[in-house]
Amino acid sequence: MVLEKNTAYKAALKLSWIESIASNEIVAKEFIKIGFTNVRVTGSGQNREASGTWTGATQEVNTIPKQVTNIRKI
Repeated sequence: MVLEKNTAYKAALKLSWIESIASNEIVAKEFIKIGFTNVRVTGSGQNREASGTWTGATQEVNTIPKQVTNIRKI
């Protein structure tokens, strides 16, 4: 799958035990760092869901961190 610029996506997150301590706000900031805007993270613990708009250049999904799974357009 290729992430398309200015397209909204939703993804499942599978965090490690130590990462699961982070707040949704901190997790959202990580998504912003890799090229998303309008990021929303819900859930708690190791399993969460995130949505946002990809604003980076067209990019292969395999460059996204391994904690991000099941990426789909919304």
